[in-house]
Amino acid sequence: MKKLYTLCNKPVNNASLTVFRMVFGFLLAAEGFGAIMTGWVHMVYIKTQFNFQFFGFEWLDIFHGIPMYAVFVGLGISGLAIAFGYRYRLAMLTYAILWSITYLGQKSSYNNHYYLMFLLCWCSVFIPMNARFSLDVKQGRVKETGHLPFYLNYFFVAMFAVVYFYASINKIYPDWLSGRFIKGSMQNKFLMTNSFFNTFTTKDWYLLLVSYTAILYDGLVIPALIWKKTRKLAIFFSFIFHLYNSVVYQVGVFPYMSLSILLFFASDEWLERMIGKAKVLKHTHTPKMVLSYVAFIAIMIFHILMPLRHRFIEGNVFYTEEGHRCSWRMMLRNKGGSCYITVKRENGKSERVKMDDLSTKQKRLLYKLPDVLYAYVQRIKAKYPNEEIEIYANVRVSLNGRKRKILINKDTDLAKVTWNYFTHNQWINSYGFEE
Repeated sequence: MKKLYTLCNKPVNNASLTVFRMVFGFLLAAEGFGAIMTGWVHMVYIKTQFNFQFFGFEWLDIFHGIPMYAVFVGLGISGLAIAFGYRYRLAMLTYAILWSITYLGQKSSYNNHYYLMFLLCWCSVFIPMNARFSLDVKQGRVKETGHLPFYLNYFFVAMFAVVYFYASINKIYPDWLSGRFIKGSMQNKFLMTNSFFNTFTTKDWYLLLVSYTAILYDGLVIPALIWKKTRKLAIFFSFIFHLYNSVVYQVGVFPYMSLSILLFFASDEWLERMIGKAKVLKHTHTPKMVLSYVAFIAIMIFHILMPLRHRFIEGNVFYTEEGHRCSWRMMLRNKGGSCYITVKRENGKSERVKMDDLSTKQKRLLYKLPDVLYAYVQRIKAKYPNEEIEIYANVRVSLNGRKRKILINKDTDLAKVTWNYFTHNQWINSYGFEE
């Protein structure tokens, strides 16, 4: 532990973190402004009557609708301020708060990189990325320094190492290894609909190539970047891998955020020239910040352990989804299915819930995500405040093209169940990978 503490607090050149801040800020701004321009905000917050929030954050529904345009404009402006290092901590704190509203306020468009941005933004509030080449330095609000402790400068690399590790490990399951998931995920994608690419993208060898390349890349890229002899090769494959994902799967800024991590493996001299410094700044004393070091270790341990939680919960996470979120289980399954909900009233009559208050995408969530179904049941219950009702659901789901299976126990009165946050909900059925 003493050696680890010494290593983590070793002063290093912060040119890589400085350039990363600029790229990171512009990507954050693109996420904010881009969501408006592409119509994502309109689709998720304007066209819908309400959203499903993370449990405990239902009050965030007050932002639903037009106010979300203000939130995303704020995200765009804050991102630009971060890029230029203008009142950096305030800008980063603002972005973290606004992104928390976005991330925790809806489950319709959950994406792993949304959680990654949530995590990185909150941690970045406490990382002095504006210590040089920033308007804060130029305007005298921050004293310029050319060095930071190792653990602060390379925090993002450590976090991406965890992301990549679990991204690789989680792919080792039957449907990925057989190419089944890749085949299903590419339906209606550009490469599958283009006549030229379609000649080989439908071949089994291509599906297996993509599957195993993804496992190897995710598992080896960080070690390959650290080892100088393989660094250039790792950088080359990183561009191919992430640009391919950007074109085929259209996963927003995540591929470019991943590419920005390569800056931490560029030479200090090259980075110094990029920010217009003729020489590396003279080394100044870098204090050892014990509290932030302890926080760094705690954050890393937490995010190493948390993705394992689904292994201690009964059932197959591919069906139950319990422990899926925040575990870097990225692009692992395709689901189809159906959901019908019936309300049995006190007079004995049963009536089918029309679900006309849900968008098409939200309706799909009911058979994909049991926690969303549970949340919708609570909304149905609220419509009968003075009546003791029973609610039953006929939910069938297909995993990666398999025959549909009954996901929810049809004899369970969902109006009387409670959600178990840390253990298996017995009314959710689970299956293996049989057909």
